Amino acid sequence: MAEAVLVSPYIPLLFMGEEWGETNPFLYFVSHTEPELAEAVRKGRQAEFASFHTDSEVPDPMDENTFLRSKLQWDLLNQPPHQTLFRYYQTLIALRRQQPALRHLDREQLEVLHNDRQPVLALHRWCEEQHVLCVMNFARDRQSFTLPDGDKSWVRLFDSAAPEWQGPGAAPEQVAAGEALTMHPESILIYTQRHD
Repeated sequence: MAEAVLVSPYIPLLFMGEEWGETNPFLYFVSHTEPELAEAVRKGRQAEFASFHTDSEVPDPMDENTFLRSKLQWDLLNQPPHQTLFRYYQTLIALRRQQPALRHLDREQLEVLHNDRQPVLALHRWCEEQHVLCVMNFARDRQSFTLPDGDKSWVRLFDSAAPEWQGPGAAPEQVAAGEALTMHPESILIYTQRHD
């Protein structure tokens, strides 16, 4: 889940076109003018691919078609579902900029919550009075997660299962501390809590 990268206390790196679901591959290509160097690169790529145990032909790094196959398709940004995915990334990046607990890249203000019997991971991040809880369900089925105890309710900031992201339905907007949530498969929930 790319969301794990976007809610971590590190600088996120996105691969070209990832934010809209680019379908073209990113192949290795070069345009060396020295024939010996070009041939050495070709042979090197073939040797590298030999360890993959595949019958596929290695794309020639000097062939212009290898470059053309790797070009971004900017027109995908105007088509569903790519347009929806792009808005999804924009929303997560905006949350990262707007929420102090996500904006400050301090891994000392981070607690990782997990249960060895469940494929659910929660990042509890905080900055001053704001706390953010990012709960990620990596399973292909629903999972339950109990929110941390406290005297304040948790308020939803983001739900990848919401209908606006083509999901089956959003989680509750507000949840009491210590209450259990049922999460949709392969989803992320982001809740906030202020301690004034």
